Parts: sequence; structure tokens; C-alpha cells
Amino acid sequence: MSIQRLLAVAAFALASVVTSSAFAHAKLQSSDPQAGSALAVAPKQVRLKFNEALEPAFSKITLAGADNKEIPVTAVAVDKDDPSVMTAQLPALPPARIASCGRR
Repeated sequence: MSIQRLLAVAAFALASVVTSSAFAHAKLQSSDPQAGSALAVAPKQVRLKFNEALEPAFSKITLAGADNKEIPVTAVAVDKDDPSVMTAQLPALPPARIASCGRR
């Protein structure tokens, strides 16, 4: 392999590693209510804490019911004091078992 080709491959590999971090997603660290918890009363709000700051324009919370249909949430916002936290106000929810909580 020629030096020029080796340098081109190395440059491509380096560029791939450097740009891949730009496409990384924040990872959920905790939630309130906690994932998998059983509550006597449906919560009025959900709070999600991530491992890094969120970009409000590209972040949203979706909520799915037991039938896997989307339930509208309101007042979704990234916390101004802690941009790694996102909250949403929840509508009145019927009694059900919550399967999972997450971010899309």
C-alpha cells in the first residue's frame, strides 16, 4: 500500500471517529417516576434526566398507552437551569400498567 493511500485511509478513519461523536444520542440516566415503578395514582408530570445537555429543537417526549397508541403530552420542555433534564405535563391517565418510559 502506498504512503498516499495509507494517509487517505488514516484520514478517513480519523474523520469517522471524530464525526461519530457528533451523531451520538444522550442516554437516559433516570426518570421520575422511575421506570418500571407501580404507582397508586397516575403522575401529572414526567421528568427525564440524561447524561448530557439536550438540544430543545431536536428533543421530544412521547407517551404510549397499554395499546401502544400515542397519548399527547403538553408543556414538553428542557429545563433552563439543567439542560440535561426534560419534563412534560401529562394528561389525566386511566389506570394501567406502564410498560416502559423513554425518549425518541
